[in-house]
Amino acid sequence: MPDKDQMTSHLDNAMYGPPKLHPDEQRTYLGTFRERVDLLMSIKQLQHAEYQTEFQTELKAHPDYQVIFNGHTGMEALKPYIQIAGQLQRAFTIVQDDFYGGKPPIRDWW
Repeated sequence: MPDKDQMTSHLDNAMYGPPKLHPDEQRTYLGTFRERVDLLMSIKQLQHAEYQTEFQTELKAHPDYQVIFNGHTGMEALKPYIQIAGQLQRAFTIVQDDFYGGKPPIRDWW
């Protein structure tokens, strides 16, 4: 019979999934690791149109880039960047798992 630590570990893996390596880093970089990231934009930067040209310049300079968007940012902020990636025919992914960002930002309506 397996010892208690192995049984607990097995049950934890079954209930919560296998443990993640560097979970805070994966949360920050949307499921990947820092050494694989060449460009990182904050949610505040995504909301300013001035960064769209910089984003487009980076994608043109590096045709092998793949883009990962945080779906919790909101489609209004992501739409121009998704259009740029589509026009340049770059692969992109939108991740929306709670692990990667919690809830979308609350908008001020007044």
